[in-house]
Amino acid sequence: MALICSLLDLPRSTYYYSAGKEPISMSEKYQHLEKEVEQIIANNPSYGYRRIRDSLRNDHGYNINHKPLQKLLQEKNWGLKRRVKKKNPSGIESILNELGEKANILRTLKEEEIGVFSVFQTDFTRIDTEAGSVYLVSFIDHKSKIVAGYDISESADTNAVLRAYERLKSFLQEQGVSIPGIIIHSDRGSPFTSYEYVSALVSDDVTPSYSDKGKPGDNSGKESFFGRLKKEQGQIFASAGSIQELIELVAESLRYYNYDRIHSRTNGRSPMDNLPAIFV
Repeated sequence: MALICSLLDLPRSTYYYSAGKEPISMSEKYQHLEKEVEQIIANNPSYGYRRIRDSLRNDHGYNINHKPLQKLLQEKNWGLKRRVKKKNPSGIESILNELGEKANILRTLKEEEIGVFSVFQTDFTRIDTEAGSVYLVSFIDHKSKIVAGYDISESADTNAVLRAYERLKSFLQEQGVSIPGIIIHSDRGSPFTSYEYVSALVSDDVTPSYSDKGKPGDNSGKESFFGRLKKEQGQIFASAGSIQELIELVAESLRYYNYDRIHSRTNGRSPMDNLPAIFV
């Protein structure tokens, strides 16, 4: 027996104490923790055993090793309760998943073949200040770099995209541009794959194009625009004393971008000033 205890690294006193006794299940041994563990899981269904362990220690004052905690969760079948149900893809998302890279129409176009007001890129960005945060969604013409439609609100949702799209249509109508046939490129965020948004585009005979899944670089033009806007206008945005003032400042920055700011990509002119030279 001494040899067996030595091989198992088990004190003989422990062996003799437990000899002849029925093994205790984790549920029995840690019965005093069951109520707390159930409460943690109910309030935080996505927690794994590590976070449950930390919560037991931090919020309830119980220290338990992760190994017996894992066994306890298995015995009580609590692991099933902690699984977060995966959202089923919408019909549009399923179609895009099947299309894969083919959904990215923008990538198939040659730069010299893209005319003014024929391809637009859109996306959201969040602008944070001490006064609060707002979301800007904008439609930028790929060639002229004009912000042709936008919306500024406190939510990055489908309604914001639809409002921005209506502004885009109004702008194009003012310019005498036919809306059917244009291409609008975006990422695969839920506002851009919603039935309402896609239906609005399809009913206007507009072709949606989507970045490849997990490749934000496919919409790099928008990323560059947002980064530049925040860098150049950040201090102005920070001066806002309220959300409404912030919205007004962001709107003014877009007007400045279109009509006053000189761009190297637009022949040293503002996008609107450069428009007559490239309109074809």
